[in-house]
Amino acid sequence: MPKKNKKMKHTPTTIEDLVDRSWELHDRIITAISETPDIWPQLAEVMPRIGAGSGVNLDYSLDSIQVLEDLLLQARPLLTPFRTMCAYIAGCYFGETLIRNLGGSWEYRAEDWPYAQSGNGFFSANVIGKCSRLLQTGERDEEGLVALADVFKDFSRYSTEEMQAFMDKIHADETIHTDGYTVKSSGDAHAG
Repeated sequence: MPKKNKKMKHTPTTIEDLVDRSWELHDRIITAISETPDIWPQLAEVMPRIGAGSGVNLDYSLDSIQVLEDLLLQARPLLTPFRTMCAYIAGCYFGETLIRNLGGSWEYRAEDWPYAQSGNGFFSANVIGKCSRLLQTGERDEEGLVALADVFKDFSRYSTEEMQAFMDKIHADETIHTDGYTVKSSGDAHAG
């Protein structure tokens, strides 16, 4: 059974504040993410405060995904010891931005991080994994946050019926790999 959400006594408002409080918050955030799916949108709310404290606007627009990527790359040297926790918070913001703008929902996976799932149910984006990879490598690439958002957007424009018709054309055991994401005939796609 999911644990009840407890309010934090202090919410970080800058990257430096987040780093200072990281050890205290780390275990609570990891537990909250893995055991309390309804907290993912609430964790997303931390990023706009951190952005504001760092002089950037994270307003849940699709354009803010580029701002998030820039902020993570800029702050990466400060975040080195706390990358996992920062990836969770940034990933929750990234996923919530996709869901708010393009429709969809959070998908809980007991064995993995939460995924943002398109409204038609045919695409799941590993948003936390993508933020984690960016923080680990420190490199912007063609498969970065903006590219994943574009794939999510592409999949989101089709209805469930349109996607199902597409999937019906694929042999039952076939999987399509294309441009950094995988479409499976079982009715889902993954990226990240």
